[in-house]
Amino acid sequence: MEVLFDPINFILLIAAITILWWLKSVLGQRTGLERTSKQIEIIPPNSKLNTQQDRPIKTIAEDWTQYAEPGSTLSSGLETLRKVQPEFSLRHFLDGAKSAHEMILVAFSKGDKKSLKPLLSQAVYDSFERAIDSDNAARNTKIFKFVGINSAKLYSAEVEKKSMALGIKFESEIISATLNENKEVVSGDEKAVSTLKECWIFERDLNSKDPNWILAATQDSTAIEPNP
Repeated sequence: MEVLFDPINFILLIAAITILWWLKSVLGQRTGLERTSKQIEIIPPNSKLNTQQDRPIKTIAEDWTQYAEPGSTLSSGLETLRKVQPEFSLRHFLDGAKSAHEMILVAFSKGDKKSLKPLLSQAVYDSFERAIDSDNAARNTKIFKFVGINSAKLYSAEVEKKSMALGIKFESEIISATLNENKEVVSGDEKAVSTLKECWIFERDLNSKDPNWILAATQDSTAIEPNP
């Protein structure tokens, strides 16, 4: 005998109709914000999105005229530096040089060879080390306080095949004195603020992945002038 009505089939039919109605109500609605085919951007396969390689290299935003006179040797050196490292920021470099200036002076006054080592070239480190060892041998005591930097001006920029070097003229205010083992002042003044004028050359290896600069040389004798 043929069954004309199957309850199970009826239930499945009702379920199918319900699902189709729900899909239409969800997917078939238009919000007015749909993009037309012309507005849809089709991205071809294997495209690279937002990768470092696809991003244009940032160029230097600074205007060289605030650091060097146009047509000068310094300006020419900076232009060469721009070509070698377009992403280099002189403003950020000067900020870092000021910090390094203070760190090196403070570490030297404390005889902290460990802190000085990564900040200096071998030649400069050897010179600082001899001065520290000499004070230690004489049982001298250093009194030092870094008051602040009055100015830090760029005066040279040189680029060679393997390195680049920038020279900075620092004028800083410090309190500095050296006492012997009898606590007598043998140099400086532990109570007076003095002006320290030095020319430092910072250098960086172009082939190195290390972005840090080191103090490669100091020019001219240190001149300490008591403030009036």
